[in-house]
Amino acid sequence: MGIVRIEEVTGAGISHAKALRDAMLTNLLNPKVILLFLALVPNFVNVDRGHVTSQLVVLGITLIIVNTLWQLPLAFAADWIRKLLDQPRTQRIINWTTETVLIGIAIHMLVEHVL
Repeated sequence: MGIVRIEEVTGAGISHAKALRDAMLTNLLNPKVILLFLALVPNFVNVDRGHVTSQLVVLGITLIIVNTLWQLPLAFAADWIRKLLDQPRTQRIINWTTETVLIGIAIHMLVEHVL
């Protein structure tokens, strides 16, 4: 079996600014995020501690910072994995492993159902 090569997408790439804008719009308009925010965040607001709007703003900013610190390493790891998967040696290993597993399954089926 030959090596399956992942071809690069031709055409203009997406700019970092457009990717960031699209990601922000996706998160801001995601109904699950909105419902989670509306359901959980008010539980951490204490009316006795002062201005409720200020507390909500601080909690929102804290949430943004924590999510950014969590998702930045994920984005860098995804980029690193994409570059790793694009290497011919990695693709050969994946193809060889897949072929071996499929042949093993075929042999198992043959032994179980035919012999």
